[in-house]
Amino acid sequence: MIGISDLEYLCAEVRQIARKAGAFLRDERQKFDRERVEEKSAHNYVSYVDKESERRLVEQLSTLLPEAGFIAEEGSGSLTDEEYCWVIDPLDGTTNYSQGLPIFTVSIGLQCKGETVLGVVYAPYLNELYEACKGKGAMLNGRSIHVSGKNDTQQSVVSTGFPIDKDRNPDNNLDNLARILPMVRGVRRQGSAAFDLCCVAAGILDGY
Repeated sequence: MIGISDLEYLCAEVRQIARKAGAFLRDERQKFDRERVEEKSAHNYVSYVDKESERRLVEQLSTLLPEAGFIAEEGSGSLTDEEYCWVIDPLDGTTNYSQGLPIFTVSIGLQCKGETVLGVVYAPYLNELYEACKGKGAMLNGRSIHVSGKNDTQQSVVSTGFPIDKDRNPDNNLDNLARILPMVRGVRRQGSAAFDLCCVAAGILDGY
């Protein structure tokens, strides 16, 4: 079982891995060719950048903790009965990325027997690195963060998202949005769920 000191070491290493992946995404964005994007479905695209970022993450995380399995968005995952499991999204916010919008992230989590014990989310263009380690709290760029203390929904700003198949899925969140919108100060849809949740953890947003 990994102890707190081991987790702190792993978190420090994962920070560097996330930053390297973010630098790759940022550099590739400068020469990004939208014609090289493969179509997964009508509204869901995955780029060569997504796949290469995942390949690099899997390679480096496998070296860091060889006994861990993987759950990975682009098919690099291999999970059987390993005690530890990396959960990675190499590019959360692909649509933002392909459109030239600055909000997209590298997201890395570590689970032990199904419990998340470590998480790092890096937004390269914003240079914001969020991290949390079991027993040590959460931080943004090395500073402690905490959720909002607001208890009045009318003063709250929340974020949301929609499923990829929102055009044909009746459970597409539109009903929820219609009910919530009159009750809050504002709603934001930023395009990266990982970033949205980090903003909630930091008290920048009041809910998701």
